[in-house]
Amino acid sequence: MLSPLQITFRGLCTSEAIESIVRKKAEKLTDSFPWLEELKVTISAPHHSHHKGNFFHIHTECTLRGRHVVISREPEANPKHQDVYLAIQDAFLVTERRLRDLQRERRAGRRAAMAAGGLSAREEVANLWGTREDLLALGT
Repeated sequence: MLSPLQITFRGLCTSEAIESIVRKKAEKLTDSFPWLEELKVTISAPHHSHHKGNFFHIHTECTLRGRHVVISREPEANPKHQDVYLAIQDAFLVTERRLRDLQRERRAGRRAAMAAGGLSAREEVANLWGTREDLLALGT
């Protein structure tokens, strides 16, 4: 499922090449995390400093089932953020890492609920992939 993607440029001109890279990275995220509902990416070049260099800020917002996750980093801490492509790559790596952490938290919570006798395995699968009626309609 391809999630709705919104790409915003601030302080720099819109670029088809940059949009293409962001779309490819977003598609990879969507393939890895099917529960990702929406992704907003903001690419900005707020400072025009020739002394320290121009750093690109990549800000991602993910909407998940019941959660809204915002990932933003200070680019001045990493000198490779002077290249927009490397900044995008780094931002998507951080986003993927954060989503994997959330996925681990969800799994740990489900395991704890199952260990406490809260949910059956069938109900747990239904919570992940749809309602119980949806699964029964599929014949599982």
